[in-house]
Amino acid sequence: GANAGLHLLVWLKGSRGGMIADVYGKAEKAGVGLYSVKPFYIRPPKRTGLVLGYAPLPESEIREGIRCLAAALK
Repeated sequence: GANAGLHLLVWLKGSRGGMIADVYGKAEKAGVGLYSVKPFYIRPPKRTGLVLGYAPLPESEIREGIRCLAAALK
């Protein structure tokens, strides 16, 4: 079912690969878990990508998570 996992891949505009540790740290402090796409590539991708999992969350928590992520990316 849907609780098994749904994921969204997000490419960060203007970001040319590499880890953005400060964003991961800020997101984690805000309670938002992020995963880099880097482990899924043999060579690092040209852009920074994030994998977001959201299946078991109600819509209100997804919206709050997006707000927290937006604050972390500023």
